Amino acid sequence: MLTGVVPVIIVLIILYAIFMAVKNRNAPDTYKKHLNRKSYLAAYAYIVVIASIFMFAMGWSQLNLSLFERVYGQEFSYRPEWTSCPYKIRPTLDEPATAEPQLPELQDPNCVEGYEYDVIAAKRDLVEGITLMITALLIGLVHFMIIWSVRETDESQWVYEKFLFVGLALFGVTSLIAIPLSIYSSINFFLYGPPELGLEYIPDDEIPGPALATAIAFAPIWILYIIAFIRRMKKEK
Repeated sequence: MLTGVVPVIIVLIILYAIFMAVKNRNAPDTYKKHLNRKSYLAAYAYIVVIASIFMFAMGWSQLNLSLFERVYGQEFSYRPEWTSCPYKIRPTLDEPATAEPQLPELQDPNCVEGYEYDVIAAKRDLVEGITLMITALLIGLVHFMIIWSVRETDESQWVYEKFLFVGLALFGVTSLIAIPLSIYSSINFFLYGPPELGLEYIPDDEIPGPALATAIAFAPIWILYIIAFIRRMKKEK
């Protein structure tokens, strides 16, 4: 689901950069004042911090999926995968053109093709989620210390404004997509029940787990960014 959000965020960042360039076209000295070693250091630290926050949210989302599987079952969190049966390999023989084609023979006569759930998906997401969250906390903490060392400088405050915008765009757009999708798919799941396994492909709106897990992980961070942005605006007034 997040793969469709990334291009939107990139477009928003480009539009913001164009807007700021037009807004400050008559004030080039402002950029010269802020573009120095301290601003580069602050920009690097903020980029890593926001990447760490995103990594933490992704890990939180995977952890949510694992917990949903325990409460509501695999049907709620995961899409079944197609399983095919292995066939015996017949040696190539020179058969006459009039010979009737022979159907391939299964290696296991009891094997049935169709969609099945991955039995270890929840355990895998649990381990990956916790790993991502711990790693993000460690990396983010180290780079937050860098930000703290230059927090009172004009360069850091200037970069901080851009950091707030990128965070709002990243977590805001993701939450705006995940929240309505999670509400719709969850209502659909509890009203009509889980999808039945068979030979048919199961669409995303019948699996509420991924969207709901993303919404729970990203929406609180989006709200924190909104609060920080409002405080910043009040401080400038």
